[in-house]
Amino acid sequence: MTSVRDIIDQDSVKLIGNYMAGQHLQPTGSDGNEVFNPATGEVCAYVQYSTVEDVNQAVVHARKAFLSWSEVPPIVRARKMNRLLVLMFRQKMQL
Repeated sequence: MTSVRDIIDQDSVKLIGNYMAGQHLQPTGSDGNEVFNPATGEVCAYVQYSTVEDVNQAVVHARKAFLSWSEVPPIVRARKMNRLLVLMFRQKMQL
């Protein structure tokens, strides 16, 4: 298996980490997997594995986010979700 250090040294390869509490965070796991472009067969990204501690941290942040999100009126939540849907459709080729 390819090491994270080997992948980071390649400029054309995107390193995919975690996104928690509005921040991009690098997982603390030492292993991961390459992501291949199906059209070219080339490595286009690397996903680093999260540890149990990383997941526990994500759960803590998710619980906090749920508390504040649950206080938002349903109509406002629906508008935000519809806006997200529009943005995702606009960017579907990149996603």
